[in-house]
Amino acid sequence: LLMDPNKHSKQSPQKKTHDDTKDLVQGALVNYLGMFSKVGKVLFLFVAARVYGVPALGLYLLAWGAVDLASKFGLWGLDRSLIRDIARYNTDKSEQTNNKIFGLLRFNLLLATGLSLSAAAVTYLLSTFIAVHFFEDANLVAPLKVLVFALPFIVLTQVLIASTKALRIMRYDVIIRQGFEPLILFICTAAFIPFQLGAIGLATAHVVASIIASIMAVFAVVKTYKHLSWSKEPLSPEVKQDILKYTSPMAAMDFLNLMVARMDIFLVGHFLDASAAGIYGIAIEIISVIKRVRQGFEPIFAPIVSELFYKKEGERLNRTYVLLNRWLLGGTLLPVLAMVLYPTELLSLFGKEATEAAAVLTILALAHGVLGTFSAAENLIVMTGRTLPNTGFAATMLLLNTVISVILIPKLGLAGAALGTLAAFVLISAARLFYCYKELNLHPFNTSLVWPLVSGLLTFILFYSIKTVAPGTTTARLIIDLILLVGVYAGLYFGGAKEPEEKYYLSKVKMWVGKQFAGKSA
Repeated sequence: LLMDPNKHSKQSPQKKTHDDTKDLVQGALVNYLGMFSKVGKVLFLFVAARVYGVPALGLYLLAWGAVDLASKFGLWGLDRSLIRDIARYNTDKSEQTNNKIFGLLRFNLLLATGLSLSAAAVTYLLSTFIAVHFFEDANLVAPLKVLVFALPFIVLTQVLIASTKALRIMRYDVIIRQGFEPLILFICTAAFIPFQLGAIGLATAHVVASIIASIMAVFAVVKTYKHLSWSKEPLSPEVKQDILKYTSPMAAMDFLNLMVARMDIFLVGHFLDASAAGIYGIAIEIISVIKRVRQGFEPIFAPIVSELFYKKEGERLNRTYVLLNRWLLGGTLLPVLAMVLYPTELLSLFGKEATEAAAVLTILALAHGVLGTFSAAENLIVMTGRTLPNTGFAATMLLLNTVISVILIPKLGLAGAALGTLAAFVLISAARLFYCYKELNLHPFNTSLVWPLVSGLLTFILFYSIKTVAPGTTTARLIIDLILLVGVYAGLYFGGAKEPEEKYYLSKVKMWVGKQFAGKSA
């Protein structure tokens, strides 16, 4: 698709839209396979909470939050800049195009290296201040200083992987960041158990995993761009200026978005203690299942938006946006239902202490459900070059979250932080949708959203009734209920799927299943 600029001109509008949805579906499926393979992160969290203890996990999560924030200054939006620019410039295999892409890779990698090392140095110097004066916990100093060494490798991995996503290649992100890196994190965490290092052991395991992931990312990029020859031709000052103009608001936006994601746990650590932060952090990690739904589509939707917008293919972009929003709603509803129906049971897997966050998990599930369902609007704003308005949305969301949480945490404890997140996510999601409608004349609302909502409502009523009539709290009962929940919801959703693209892929699946049974019969 990207290597033949005349391909779409020879196709009908329906065929063009079908190609977009095909890339969207295939890219998302690859991402979701990676998320299922991310069992290492679940095992890591389980070992950290059960063996290292909730206080150690809390210290690690606070340290990781600080380092993750600092990494956004090292990244400086260069990951999405690479996706945007390579998707735009990769129109053929000419020497001029190859030189430009090589120049983009070289410039972005050098800039990311310098910025990430600077961010790591500053964070290291400020680690004592952050731990003692903000979180008021001297035990945080050591794990924070250790975890800082992962920062440059985290940034380089993201930039390198982004360069492969620009070509709509999702497998390296799946294999490296979602597969091997969490697995290595778990293995190292388990290996350090005999040394009784506490939070320092968790931080050290993270550093090792980040180094290995960055090495793997280098090999992935070398393989992806092996057709490029070394070029001394520098990028033009105009291109460099355009990159910095695009990434500077992006860096601020990414920092603000991450501050929104981390602010609640930071404030919990500040107003309460590391143990409370650990309990809250467990709820956040469970909630990450909801985030994975949108994260499965975002990497592939971004280059599609960039390409269609700059080609002025408005009709195709609108159809892709509407269809994606239906899938985001349908996919997000399932984990939200599970967390609203079984919050205590899910948290109990990580220890009795974690069940204190049952109300928190329910509130956060609703918050991330809203944000995840309408998250495509942010990609539309960013990938059409409107980074400054989106930065304003992120700043407003952070302000709302912080103010509400500061007021409510002293009164309501952990639930106060979750309510601050819910209010901020709902208001800003609505603002982004309105902006896309006014500025881009795009909105995702039509009758296609009705059936996912009906499927979710019917599923909720059924399982709430079952839970009320026949309550059960064992792990085996939870597993059975969750399997049945997935089966009933999927059966309802796909049984009533009426969108042409869904019918097409369902027919493909049915044909494949039929062939398998026919082959076995023969």
